[in-house]
Amino acid sequence: MKSNLQSFLASILLNQLLPLIPLFFEYQFYKGLGVTERSLTIVASMYAFAVGLTSKNRAQFALFLVLGIAQVGVYGFAGIEPIKNFYLVVPFWIILFVFIIHAVERWDRHVRKDEVYFIFEDQKR
Repeated sequence: MKSNLQSFLASILLNQLLPLIPLFFEYQFYKGLGVTERSLTIVASMYAFAVGLTSKNRAQFALFLVLGIAQVGVYGFAGIEPIKNFYLVVPFWIILFVFIIHAVERWDRHVRKDEVYFIFEDQKR
């Protein structure tokens, strides 16, 4: 496999999928209940922060920071009965939006521009 594609896949696995592991564990441990609204909300917030920090695009960083702060503000209301479904849908779409936008940036950086993933910087191209 080409090294630029390896860099892309490593960045997706380590930067974008690793922060979502708490949701996977919660889903596995509480199969009957699934993932709670509060967990999904706080993970969406932390995910936006974490992925935004790995971006080299200032606009993307700012957008993800705002999304993360908005989810922190919503966290206290997650689980309130009348609007329960709202708090399941919005964090899911935030996570998906952040994932897709950042994956496009990572594709550009690692595949098109041949940037080495920082962990493996000592590799020769």
